[in-house]
Amino acid sequence: MKKLLGIIILGLLLSSNAYAKKYAEVIFQNDQSIIFKSKRGLFADSDKKWNRKVNQIMSISKMHCNRINKDAYWFRGLASGQGNFKAGVDTMDNDDRKITYAMYRVICASSVNEAIINFRQKISMYNSELSKRPNSVYKNDISNWYSDIKLKSSDFNVAKDNSNISSTNISFNIKQKKEQCTAIGFKPETEKFADCVLRLVELDIKQQQSNKIATAQNSGNDALVKQLQRQQYDRGTDALLNLGQQLLNPGTTKSNVYMPQTQRCTIQGFGTFAKMVCR
Repeated sequence: MKKLLGIIILGLLLSSNAYAKKYAEVIFQNDQSIIFKSKRGLFADSDKKWNRKVNQIMSISKMHCNRINKDAYWFRGLASGQGNFKAGVDTMDNDDRKITYAMYRVICASSVNEAIINFRQKISMYNSELSKRPNSVYKNDISNWYSDIKLKSSDFNVAKDNSNISSTNISFNIKQKKEQCTAIGFKPETEKFADCVLRLVELDIKQQQSNKIATAQNSGNDALVKQLQRQQYDRGTDALLNLGQQLLNPGTTKSNVYMPQTQRCTIQGFGTFAKMVCR
């Protein structure tokens, strides 16, 4: 009897360990998405392993998104063929270009429309296999393969209209601001000159963001208003700190910010993941 009991307990332990196995690890997360990395074996995942992996990914994503009062959305569609999948294969939102691992992305959003907007946002480390329009999406749960929500053309039309308001890219005339600070009397490549330019840039960015928020408020889209408010820029973001370094040490940073042909700078992304590109 004791021997039988021991076998049963051992079986339960092995079963629980199988489900506790880590099938994917989080390598990136913010208010808009969470990205996982999963090692690739010599052979394709069995159905059992695939089901455990996607359920684990969705479970972790749901917890992450719920912390910021959002739902987790995982898009599904036809592969573009740029990775290891053949074009036209039914697949989840993933980046399958690497040989040794694959990446998966789940979107955080308050609605399907917001999820589509966030899906379209570019992330430098991730290139979605779903380069074309997704066909459906799973919301908070993927335990049933047939529980996906079919997407309609109207979902994308609304998202397209809102994306013009919520685009995270902000552009400004850097040449004009340098000229203003030079006219005041500040010398380029000095701390006071960099501080002057950054103050003008900060005012410009805040005005652009305020205009977008006001437009979203007038349209009655509260979810979009909250999203834009989280994307407010200030001088503490990495992008503006990087611009300050470019203005102080253009040689060290290999910047073209002082070149005569450089007219505008664009902040791509937001928060700690934003970057400054000047042309």
